[in-house]
Amino acid sequence: MLARALAPTRIRACAAAARRRIATGMDLKGLPIALSPARTWDEGEAAEFSTVSAAELFGGRKVALFAVPGAFTGVCENSHVPSFAKLAADFKLKGVDEIACVSVNDPYTMKAWANLMDAAGGSVFGGAAAAVTT
Repeated sequence: MLARALAPTRIRACAAAARRRIATGMDLKGLPIALSPARTWDEGEAAEFSTVSAAELFGGRKVALFAVPGAFTGVCENSHVPSFAKLAADFKLKGVDEIACVSVNDPYTMKAWANLMDAAGGSVFGGAAAAVTT
């Protein structure tokens, strides 16, 4: 009975996820997202916990955006982020202005992880609302 009651919810959730699918070359400036730059609590407070919209992130430039399942996870730490870091120069040669990483973690966790990963040269965002990663 519970499964039957939840079935329409699952269908709607899957349909919504399909509509939000991101593809190479897609214009993302109009997406209704708000990402939190990786930062400490004090930095967030000083910036009045401002967020970065899709229009701000992608406006007027080429951005390579990648999402990871989570900070401090083995495959993200050992494979995903290092592969983008390794290819950073190639991205720049292809006209990419910024490499941006987003995860469902809060911006404070992402700040600690970015420091650990030495993510200088790229931007790291927390997307705790999962607007980009679902």
